[in-house]
Amino acid sequence: MIDLGVVLDASGSVRDDWSVLLAFVASLTESVNPGPGGSHIGVVKFGDDAEKIFDFNEFDESTYAEADVLQKITDIRRPGSGERTFINRGLKLANRQLFREEFGMRPEVKQVSFRMH
Repeated sequence: MIDLGVVLDASGSVRDDWSVLLAFVASLTESVNPGPGGSHIGVVKFGDDAEKIFDFNEFDESTYAEADVLQKITDIRRPGSGERTFINRGLKLANRQLFREEFGMRPEVKQVSFRMH
């Protein structure tokens, strides 16, 4: 059981491989067994700007289902071709809006950050 924060590169350089990138994130998500008593997932994407897609509080504890998490991941929009790569913005946003208790981080479990590029 972990709190997994995915920091996802959404710059123009990955645009052509977007579906492959999201498939990998979905596979990674399945492997950590998300659910109320299992792992929790949060996603931030970055390009020119950073955006929190969802945090560890996104899903109701009683109904937290892997299928809901996977759907939310596959719904992430493909980046524009002109987006540049500002990873610092993605990492900063993850630290500010994922890995804090107010956003659902559980201090009693291991926190893992994974950058996808």
